[in-house]
Formats: sequence, C-alpha cells, structure tokens
Amino acid sequence: MELAYRLAVDEGPYIRNIREHLITLITPIVEVDGRDRQVDLFRWHVAHPGETWPSPHLLGSLRRARQQP
Repeated sequence: MELAYRLAVDEGPYIRNIREHLITLITPIVEVDGRDRQVDLFRWHVAHPGETWPSPHLLGSLRRARQQP
C-alpha cells in the first residue's frame, strides 16, 4: 500500500519517472472475491479428485449453492 500511496501523491523525480514510463497494476492481497473463488476451486478439487476442474464461470453458482440453507 505504501507504493500505491507514493505513486498517487509523491512528486519526487524517482516516482514521477515510474508514473511516466510504466503501467502499474496493483492487486491488493485482500481481494475477497478472488480468495473465495480460489477456496471454492480448492474445495471442489478435494471433493472430486481426478476429475476435470469446473469452468470458472460455474464457481459463482457453486458458492451460492454452498451458502443456501
């Protein structure tokens, strides 16, 4: 997060050079949706060893089904 802050507000020559010459992608660690997707995929794989993993677009429906009472 320090780097994100510096890139946003710092006007020093080093940071300005980064902003002017690079495309910076920042993926935060606390990305709940991505973590849930990975957990769903892991749990599915553990429950279905040796089977082909489901398509990524099905993972949301797997999560919703798990949350239903």
